[in-house]
Amino acid sequence: MDKQVKKRSLQQKLQALKQQNGHGPGTLENGHFFDYDAFLAHLGCEANSNYKLFLEQVQQDNNEIDCERVVVAVPREPLDFVTRAVQAGHPRSVAINLPNDLCETVDWNRDAPAFDIYKHRIEFVKFWSERAKELKGEDAKMLATAPPHLRKLLCGKRLAVWQAMAEHYNYPDKNLVRDILNGFKVTGWLPDSEVFPREFRPPSMDVSTLESLSKGLNQHVRAKVIAAAGGELSEATWSETQKELDEGWMEIDPGTGDNAAWAMRFGLQQKDKVRVIDDFSVAGVNQTTGLHERLKIFGIDDIAAMLAYSMDSCCQDAHPQLLGKTIDLKSAYKQFGICSDDRARIRVATSSADTNDFILLMVNALPFGATGSVAAFLRISMFIWYIGVVGLRLAWTSFYDDYTLLSRADCAPNASWGAECLFDILGVVFARDGKKATVFDQIFSSLGVNFDLREICNFSVLLGHTESRRLELIETIAEILRCGTFTAKGVERLRGRLLWFENFVCGRQANFLVARLGKYIRASKGDLPLNAELKVALQKLVMRLETGRPVEITQKLFSTWLCFTDGACEQECSVGGVLVSPQGTAVMAFGSVLPSDFSQQFYRESRHPIYEVELLPLLIALALWGGIFEKCQVVFYVDNDSARAGLIKGAGATSMADAIIECFCARESTLQLKAWFNKVPSHSNISDGPSRSDFSLIKRLGCAITNVQWPEIQSEVLSRLNEVGLGRGVDGSSPMLL
Repeated sequence: MDKQVKKRSLQQKLQALKQQNGHGPGTLENGHFFDYDAFLAHLGCEANSNYKLFLEQVQQDNNEIDCERVVVAVPREPLDFVTRAVQAGHPRSVAINLPNDLCETVDWNRDAPAFDIYKHRIEFVKFWSERAKELKGEDAKMLATAPPHLRKLLCGKRLAVWQAMAEHYNYPDKNLVRDILNGFKVTGWLPDSEVFPREFRPPSMDVSTLESLSKGLNQHVRAKVIAAAGGELSEATWSETQKELDEGWMEIDPGTGDNAAWAMRFGLQQKDKVRVIDDFSVAGVNQTTGLHERLKIFGIDDIAAMLAYSMDSCCQDAHPQLLGKTIDLKSAYKQFGICSDDRARIRVATSSADTNDFILLMVNALPFGATGSVAAFLRISMFIWYIGVVGLRLAWTSFYDDYTLLSRADCAPNASWGAECLFDILGVVFARDGKKATVFDQIFSSLGVNFDLREICNFSVLLGHTESRRLELIETIAEILRCGTFTAKGVERLRGRLLWFENFVCGRQANFLVARLGKYIRASKGDLPLNAELKVALQKLVMRLETGRPVEITQKLFSTWLCFTDGACEQECSVGGVLVSPQGTAVMAFGSVLPSDFSQQFYRESRHPIYEVELLPLLIALALWGGIFEKCQVVFYVDNDSARAGLIKGAGATSMADAIIECFCARESTLQLKAWFNKVPSHSNISDGPSRSDFSLIKRLGCAITNVQWPEIQSEVLSRLNEVGLGRGVDGSSPMLL
């Protein structure tokens, strides 16, 4: 779209066009008056509508102007917009994340007789175990054709069985086995697997550019590696490097590596271990990677969706008891390798903790830190997941090398046995013992959170954090409060962990507090003293961590309600809202003028407080209708961009906005909503009428009109506004805009 021109501008352009052609304002060649409304009606516009001119294009023929072509966009009428909004549903709807094959498998695992489930999986394992024996010779032939640096890595992988399964179950990634055998690319355009959604992401530089820049980049990497040598972390990194050398995942380069791009190796401390990461971005390698598709993984939302779908589609009075567990692959990336061309093209730079010598490593296995490695391994991970779902009928998800498996309690041993047999048949190594070798249980951990299935018979599952994670965060904040000082880096790390934590503790209630931490990330280096604002925010976060409840997953998670709201600030401040059911019916509405004493509070920080007034009806909607859409998905349609941004961020730009958003987030948390905030043009907003006390359309639709309980709303907002220590003026200063 080249241009957006408002109605008045279009009229002015049309006037100018007539005058340019020698006609008076508003007249045509035949002398008739030019009727703008008739012209707009011809374009399909209603009188006084908020249409826009999107495109103006000169049409030419033989260098002579023949005419001017105009494209005008007309906003949808309110009821038409509501219809389309219902069709769109919740943009992050968990329902759309589940593939059909997985849905069918979940239904089968829940409803099929135990005998049929056991029989099917036993037959699968028997059939493919026999096929593996038959294809043993073919496996050896295939391995012999692999590049020498991959033969040790791929020894034990039954690639002939992989190929047979891919053909038998019509897996779309037809070249997966070939790429495993030859090694995966980690530079340039990566192959299209036909598995993931289409999304074009070109590289920011080509491989030839990388080769020309590598000498300069390599000297930078050398300097950084030498500077980082020494210390405990360096020793741990070298220890992990020696293990990789012993396993054959890497080799020491006997040459100088002048024609290769060097990645920097460093160690990252993770609780009780050091994870070794190779930074291929600093080497420029990741910038050469191009993708034809958007890589997808099954995250926590997908596990929750699987459980919600099982409860929603269950026709029984009580849902069968489910159990869950995880299966973790061992050194997953290192079980597969890179292609010969890229092996010659890249090196990993590190230093020996024994001698402090600079060392270059040749890479055999997929390096952790290369974008191409991620794409390659996800192709492998998705293949194993697919065979598990379609072949073994396992109700499971895959997140890189972590598989989360659900099963009916009476079939759990069979499900676990079947999954382990699948890995064995393929030759994929997984954790058989240690803390990562878990067993089926009603409460299990996956991807850092706890799933509590004890009440699934009553169609309820709890999703929350482990007690250790909660206590760890509380202790981290308590230590900052005890010391009375903070560092910008420490606050940044704490902020990221808190945002992750809040995702699984009923919504975004702590967002307005976490937002306060944001500006301290940009503070000076070194230890800084806590001021009153940061101290109060940290104290409130501790309270939140101690009292936050887990998210409850129920059948209602699949229901999506639409809530349209509007605020007006004309002669007086007024608000309105309309609630639309999942079936697309407008069922509830409210519209009211703010009490004068309450309205005066909105003018304390603004001469025209439309921003704050636009926020208020969302809070009113939760107060009036929260019991209707509790634990559901709700899409809030707002026609004010600033208000929508504040709700998304969880923090406002003024004290009043902050107070309203905080109240909203508290109710959102209590109601356990899966909220989304979307834009609606003012002309298309069905709540525009109620916000101005016009209920004509709403009454025609048969909506029930709800009265706003102003004493309750006013008390709730003002008590929040008057609270000491929200981070605005806590030390007696004037309110501060973030």
